[in-house]
Amino acid sequence: MMIKKLLLCLCIAFYSSSTFAVIGTWTAKAAMPTERSTHVAFSLNGQGFICGGADYSTNFNDLWAYNPSTNTWTQKASFPGDGRQELSSFVIGNYAYVGLGRNVNTGECFKSFYRYDPSNDQWSQVADCPVKRYAAGSFSIGTTGYVTCGLAPNEPRYNDLYAYNPSTNTWSQKTSLPTLLGGRAFPCTVSANGKAYLMGGFTGSIIYNDLWEYNPNSDAWTFIALCPLGQRSYSLGFTLSNKIFFGMGRGNNNTNNQDWLCYNPANNNWDSVSNHPQSNTIGGACFTLNSKAYVCGGFNVADSVMNYTNELSDPSLGLKSNNQINLLKPYFAQNTKQIFSNAFAGELKLSIYNLNGQEVMNKYINVDGDSKIQIDLSSLETGLYVASISNAGETKIIKIVLQ
Repeated sequence: MMIKKLLLCLCIAFYSSSTFAVIGTWTAKAAMPTERSTHVAFSLNGQGFICGGADYSTNFNDLWAYNPSTNTWTQKASFPGDGRQELSSFVIGNYAYVGLGRNVNTGECFKSFYRYDPSNDQWSQVADCPVKRYAAGSFSIGTTGYVTCGLAPNEPRYNDLYAYNPSTNTWSQKTSLPTLLGGRAFPCTVSANGKAYLMGGFTGSIIYNDLWEYNPNSDAWTFIALCPLGQRSYSLGFTLSNKIFFGMGRGNNNTNNQDWLCYNPANNNWDSVSNHPQSNTIGGACFTLNSKAYVCGGFNVADSVMNYTNELSDPSLGLKSNNQINLLKPYFAQNTKQIFSNAFAGELKLSIYNLNGQEVMNKYINVDGDSKIQIDLSSLETGLYVASISNAGETKIIKIVLQ
C-alpha cells in the first residue's frame, strides 16, 4: 500500500484555475445519429468523420461524415472489418487509416488496418500492424503514421512504438516510450509542429499524468512535464493554432472530468479552456475543422452512452487577459544544483518529486516582499526530478536534471 501511495505521487496535479487564461466557447451541434463511445474520429476534405465504437450492446463498423456548413451527418461506406471499439486512426495525405481495436462480444482483438479514400467513399485493406492491440495511442507526422501503447488480452500493457510507411505499405519498430511504472493503455496522443505528444494513460493500477514529446528525426522521447489536469485516461486531444489541447477523460477514483487545458510547446505554458458542457467525458472522440474543434459521443461514470456533438470555437477569439499569468518564473540552472526564482510577499512552497513519485524535498519559505530566492539541491542524488513551486496564488512546474 505504501509503494502504491508513493507511485501515485507521480500523478499529483499542480493546478490552480485562477492563474490561467480562459480559452474558447462550446456550442451544441447536431448530435451523432447513434449513441456511441470508444470510437475514432478524423478530418478529411473539409468534413469530420467518426468510425466504429460501441453502445450498450453493439460494436459498430459504420462511418459517418459531419458537414460543418450544413450541421448535418451523412452515412458513408462502412468500415470493412469487424465491428470494434477502442480502435485507432491516423491521417496521411488524402487518406485515413483505421484499425486495431477489439470486439467485446466475441473477445477478439485485432491488428488489421484499412485505408479510407473520401474521394470515392471506398476502403482498402493495408498491412496489419505487427502486434494486435486496443486502447492504443495513434498519430501521424508528415507521411508516416504511428501506433503506440495499448494492450491485448493476456498480455502486459505495451509501451512500444510502430511506424507505418504508406509508400511501401510496411511497419517498422521505433523507440519505445520510456516507462517507470509499466506500459499503458488509453493514452492521449496529438501531433503538432512535426512532433508528437503523449499524455496520461492507465497501467492497470496507476493512472499517469505525464507528458512526453516524440521527435521522429531523432526517434527519441523527451519528458516534458506533469500535466496540470492530473491523472487521466480516456482523455482527448487535438491541435489548433499550433497549440495542443488536452481534456476530459477518467481520473483517479473514476472521476468524470469536463475540464480542458491548452499547452503551448513554444513556451511550455498552460492555459485553461472552458469546460465541456456535458458529462459524456469518457471515451469520446474529436476532430478539427476550420480552426474549430468538435467533440462527439462518449459515456459518463454512470455508463450512460451519449451522442452529443459540441464545437469549441477558435481559441484566439476566446483568450482573456489575466494579469497574474506568468508572474512567477522559476528556473533550474543547468549543470548546477540550484533553483532560482522571483517571489512575492507571502509563502513560497517548493516540492520536489523523483520519477518514482516520491517527494524528496519540501520547503516553505516566508517572503517579506518582492525578492529573488535561491534554493540549493546539493542534498539530492543525481537523476531526473520534477519541482513544483507555488507563490502568490500561482504554481509552476519545472524539470530538474542533476548530473
